[in-house]
Amino acid sequence: MAPGWREALRRGERPLTHALALAALEAGFEAVLAPSAAVPGAYNLAVYVERLLPGSLLRLAGTGEEVQ
Repeated sequence: MAPGWREALRRGERPLTHALALAALEAGFEAVLAPSAAVPGAYNLAVYVERLLPGSLLRLAGTGEEVQ
């Protein structure tokens, strides 16, 4: 994982990962796909559900559920 992000929060600092997430949110991104720091070869999908545009659709694999 990103070294020291918890410690940065304890010191009242904003970790780089949090700054990137905030920048994506403020830029109007609907989602961010990023490599996992914890699991090599895996990815994390952060979806800003409140930012989904009309017509956007998120299908949850294997569940038959959709988020619009």
